[in-house]
Amino acid sequence: MQVIMVQTGEVKQVADGYARNYLFPRKLATAATKTAVKAYEVKRAAHEAEQNKLKQTHKTLVDKLSNQTINLKANTKANAEGTLFAAVSKADIAAELDKQGYHIVAEALTVDTVKKLGEYSVTVTLPKLPVIKFKLSVSA
Repeated sequence: MQVIMVQTGEVKQVADGYARNYLFPRKLATAATKTAVKAYEVKRAAHEAEQNKLKQTHKTLVDKLSNQTINLKANTKANAEGTLFAAVSKADIAAELDKQGYHIVAEALTVDTVKKLGEYSVTVTLPKLPVIKFKLSVSA
């Protein structure tokens, strides 16, 4: 019997009993009828197109954001030495990036504690993408 493996999408020839007693009840495979194979091909093509579009979006993000300097005005006051009364959080940085058109979640950002005015290096780590580094300039 020919089956379509759900996880990989491969069409395989397996024993009838193996398919009926193991693969089908555990939803690991479906019967490889002509309509099922065509439906899977359409689904796979749509998934690949979506992945390519996402990859292009991430590539433009990497190109635009790399080696940029993002200016952030701190929400709190600073003392005479330039120390802020409250630290700038990752959420504040993500909100500023969102204002500038870069839609990045705060969990993807890596930065040292921002407690003083000045410049900081921020790293963005997104899955299946190269690491993006940019400078953050904090002002009062």
